[in-house]
Amino acid sequence: MVVIRADRSYLRTSFGESFIDYLNKFSDIIGFSIECDDDIKVELNPDRPDLFSFYAINNAIKTYYHNNFIVKSPFDRSNVKFTSKLNDRYIMGFTASGHRLGNLFKHIIEYQERLHETIGKNRKKMAIGIHDLDKIKPPFLLKYADGISFETYDGFKGSVNEIISGHPKGIEYGSLVKRPIVIIDDENDVLSMPPVINGKKSIVTEDTKNLFFDITGSDFNAVRSALMLFMYEMHYLNYKVSYADFPGLKGVLKYDFRPLKLNDNIIKRYLGISIGRENTIESLRRMGYRAEVSSYGYNVLVPGNRIDVMGDVDIIEDIAKAYGYNNIDENVPETSGIARHYKINDFKNIIRDIMISSGFQEIMTFVLSSNYYNNIKYDGGFKIENPKSIDFSVIRDRLYLNFLNFLNINKRNPLPQKIFEIGNVISKTEEKTHLCAMICDSETDYTSIYKILRYLSLRLSIDFHVEPMDIETLIPGRSGVIKINGVDAGIIGEMDPEIYTKFDIYNPIAFLEIDVESLI
Repeated sequence: MVVIRADRSYLRTSFGESFIDYLNKFSDIIGFSIECDDDIKVELNPDRPDLFSFYAINNAIKTYYHNNFIVKSPFDRSNVKFTSKLNDRYIMGFTASGHRLGNLFKHIIEYQERLHETIGKNRKKMAIGIHDLDKIKPPFLLKYADGISFETYDGFKGSVNEIISGHPKGIEYGSLVKRPIVIIDDENDVLSMPPVINGKKSIVTEDTKNLFFDITGSDFNAVRSALMLFMYEMHYLNYKVSYADFPGLKGVLKYDFRPLKLNDNIIKRYLGISIGRENTIESLRRMGYRAEVSSYGYNVLVPGNRIDVMGDVDIIEDIAKAYGYNNIDENVPETSGIARHYKINDFKNIIRDIMISSGFQEIMTFVLSSNYYNNIKYDGGFKIENPKSIDFSVIRDRLYLNFLNFLNINKRNPLPQKIFEIGNVISKTEEKTHLCAMICDSETDYTSIYKILRYLSLRLSIDFHVEPMDIETLIPGRSGVIKINGVDAGIIGEMDPEIYTKFDIYNPIAFLEIDVESLI
């Protein structure tokens, strides 16, 4: 969840006396939680980054309640050029010109970090640099930082390697790039060293009026998303916002107010009712879309900051929210039948009880995974064509790799960590259900996980044996194949430290993964 908060009096001064009342009503429409004390705290789902500030929420409220409809993209194109000598980094940028920043200085820094944490995954996917445009001279160039020294915004002087090893930001983020890179202006002065730190020359203050934003990263969608979100945010702050001239600009321009088509049949299929063309158009416009009736049905234009919208279903969900779920009548299904338990689900519940009684905690990880998981090449069961994100580029064919990411997130929690999941995987062309159980502890070993397999077999009244075998990602001599009735059913063993240390885990790991249907 993403949390934003502000002082009650500040919100009333900035957005009007009625803003908090509207905020409460709007929370029921969109589906976010709000706590009202002296500070107003809003907790948002990560899937609506277009609402990650009170300025953005205020704009959405004005659109929904006061017909402040968007007619066209609010952005121009500037003559500020931003280029790159690198092939493995995406670059984008924009300018924002207008009034003195003043108190908004703190806001844009907080918003920058919010995007770093969410869209950028703590700068792993993308990073944003903010610069005083009046202090620097375009064009700007991204290049390798070989032999370059500069002064950071807070006065640390040294070579790029000295900054990475000696500055707190360098220590924290320097490992995110294999070879340091910098952005320089036309006078060869350093603006920033992405994704680590900004330089002194372009430092932004409360007196800054004209800004340049650079967005760089390894993930195209993350870079484009950050660009769109920050451009709209600066527009809400009443700045004139313009695209910089960067590689791939034409394609990015098409993303803002990108077209999608809908018709009444598709809407009825998902909502179960027909709400009429007038209600459909009104609902779409109130949710921030530009919408018109067409011969097909509806032409819908999606603003660039709605990065969560991927297709028909997302737009129809917004139609339902604007129309009101309470206005959608309940219907009795036309078919009738007698329900019964699905056999494999009953069996899964038996396994859950066994694992929980053994001290394990159940988790649920994503079915989609990354094909380059912390420097571990992983092809999964199937690759996704044109994935929206590299984090979701393959369908998993095993569970245990996803567990490592879970342990990384929870590495500050007490040991032992004993987790399990019963989940679907794709093996070759067949969908299967696997059980994975994993133990991470200071002294865990093969025996620790073998005891669990033994206990599981006793409770389920099955015979098994483990055939010693060297298995990829497991320690040779401490791993094997689980066989049931002479058939390979799974694997068991201690994980190779070379694997789990890539996830910043430094305690031994033992696990088993087995096909659930082989246990029935």
